[in-house]
Amino acid sequence: MTLLLSAALPCFASAAHLGDANADGKITTADARRVLRAALLLESPADRAVMDVDGDAQITTTDARLVLRYGIGLETCFPIEREKFPETVKADPKAACALLYDARANRILFNKNGAKQTAPASLTKLLTALTALNNCPETAVFRVGNEIDLIGYNSSVCYLQKGWNASLKTLITGMLSSSGNDAAYCIAVNVARSVYPGISEQTAVRRFVALMNQTAAQLGMRGSRFQNPDGYDAQGQYATAQDLLLLAKAALGNPTIRAICGKHRIEAYLADGSGVTWYNTNRMLDPKDAFYHPEVTGLKTGSTTAAGNCIIVSFTHDGREMIAVILGAPSDKDRYEAVEALMAALTG
Repeated sequence: MTLLLSAALPCFASAAHLGDANADGKITTADARRVLRAALLLESPADRAVMDVDGDAQITTTDARLVLRYGIGLETCFPIEREKFPETVKADPKAACALLYDARANRILFNKNGAKQTAPASLTKLLTALTALNNCPETAVFRVGNEIDLIGYNSSVCYLQKGWNASLKTLITGMLSSSGNDAAYCIAVNVARSVYPGISEQTAVRRFVALMNQTAAQLGMRGSRFQNPDGYDAQGQYATAQDLLLLAKAALGNPTIRAICGKHRIEAYLADGSGVTWYNTNRMLDPKDAFYHPEVTGLKTGSTTAAGNCIIVSFTHDGREMIAVILGAPSDKDRYEAVEALMAALTG
């Protein structure tokens, strides 16, 4: 039995696409099948806002069950949409650019200079991770080499040692959690060499950055351009808050990236079985920090001279997944207070 969205979702005028996992304009058992595959991690969800039917910020078999019941006519309306939720919020975050996004409604609730081009800092590493995982299996093992000497002065590092052998997943963990520029270059060079064997380190970086820009274009990041894998300030490198929101949505749709970015403390292992421990640079994940917030689920910090203090934060509010993008805050403290200001605006 096929139900047309226009006729079957009168109580969801603002989110009529909810449950339509294959985006064909109908809710059928095929949608339930796709949500189930996403729940079992057999495929990455194309749009979490569509597949998260029960609004718990997770895609589970419960979502698939609700879609199935709806698709065969046992339900006439998904029972989780709140009647009242703000379409916009008022806030005054102390940052050059700021966005607040409601994933369920697929709507930007707050926009301050969202189209302004600015340096992206280490938020770039989300794109590096996505590009690497799009071109190489996370189980691939790479040897840390001289490429880690390519990092810029006073870079943040996760203290990789030359001669270590580590999986791509472990290297991504060090890059995203501890914001290791050394890991970013190790990933860039080794992944590029897996696609283009035998190239030099410098050529490998250039080839990987080209792949990054291809990935960005595929995500619709039309106002951004990247020149290196770690976000270190570089001429001709820029991004917008709107584009970084697209990047954040894609990153959250990747189970590996989502899991890494959501942990304050994470254990990873080298190929020889020895362990390393990394701590996330996002203070909102640290239970002992003054900026800790239990509803925060990620995502990435960044700071450079040109970019100022930046952060992308994913969090839940009233059962809905939200994303805040903060660029160009004057200080570390200011970027977290800017996120808190957007959070507070949701509750009036």
